[in-house]
Amino acid sequence: MIAEEQVRDGKIAREEKQERERKRHFLYRIEKKSEAAHLKQTQIELETKLQQLVEASKLRQPHILSWRDAAKALKDARDGAHVRNRQLRARIHIYERLVRDLSMWVQATDGVSVPFSFLPMIISLTPQYICQRSLNPLSPTWRDVTLLANPESRKLGKEWITMQMFHNTDRVFQQHGFPSWDCDDVDVYRDLDISFPESGGCLYTSRRHFVSSKSLEQSCDAVRRNCLSTLLVHVNRVETLREADANTQLLTVHTTNDEFLNILCGEFATPDRCTFVLRQIQRDDTQEGRFRQRNRMLWYDFFRLPNGCSKKRSLAIASNCFVRDDEFSLDDEACTLGFHLDDAPPARKEDIFRSRLLGALDKLLERLDTNVGLIRTSSG
Repeated sequence: MIAEEQVRDGKIAREEKQERERKRHFLYRIEKKSEAAHLKQTQIELETKLQQLVEASKLRQPHILSWRDAAKALKDARDGAHVRNRQLRARIHIYERLVRDLSMWVQATDGVSVPFSFLPMIISLTPQYICQRSLNPLSPTWRDVTLLANPESRKLGKEWITMQMFHNTDRVFQQHGFPSWDCDDVDVYRDLDISFPESGGCLYTSRRHFVSSKSLEQSCDAVRRNCLSTLLVHVNRVETLREADANTQLLTVHTTNDEFLNILCGEFATPDRCTFVLRQIQRDDTQEGRFRQRNRMLWYDFFRLPNGCSKKRSLAIASNCFVRDDEFSLDDEACTLGFHLDDAPPARKEDIFRSRLLGALDKLLERLDTNVGLIRTSSG
């Protein structure tokens, strides 16, 4: 009996255990199904949210930047401001130097002390505006030329010198007795003069006014290619061109007789007229030392004629050769020009100098006519 009860009890216990296992597995499956359903629902919700975000990003305004983009833009702006600040500071230093140069120039030319606060206003006046004003006849500022080393002052100096000469073109020709442009029957050719001013030294003046068989373009090109030939100087232009700007050239050369040429050439052209102005720069801050030089000025004025030829007038003015602060000697001047006055009586020394030099210059001008195209239609 006992054994049967034990067997029965064991069977009941196993059945109860199996039932508990079935319930546990049943609950586990229900839990997993519920968890899977929850995950699927979460997936659906997340996909819906993602789709909403994607659609929202497509509708977002293009000017709305992220914080990263905004920070980068601000950094770039700051760096650019630093660069511009350095550039402006450098520009300020340049203009401060230009102001000092202009202050000294104004005081040297007119003897007027200019307050520092007024100088920015002077700088704002372009050379074109300044040249439109009447020149002081008692002030020789437009004849006294200096180029400073400071690039801004140097550029302004070139503009001032060439534009002042150009501005005075018609007046200078009138002062030297040139006929008007409509006087077709007046021919001034190789008119040379040598004078001895009371201030000392000697002055050479050459006038020309005639009709040339060359066109305006040919005549202008000849001057551009070899403007030093107009000064009776023959050199390689490539070796002498030192500075070139929009309408100016600065050419420098030492001649065989140790004369220093520092020539500024300016060109002012219109469709039917072209004017060249040339000037010896006597004081150049970029050139050191004391040189033998001449005070030189030259105007070339070319007009186009309906028949294809050109009407030309030229005026060349040059002083004796000198070294700054040295005394003038007519005998030394003759030696620099290739002849001597040893046999000339003191009373006739100037007349003999003039006669011998005019003969030599006439031969040189023959060569100049060929090089620069100063050839008349009537006499070759």
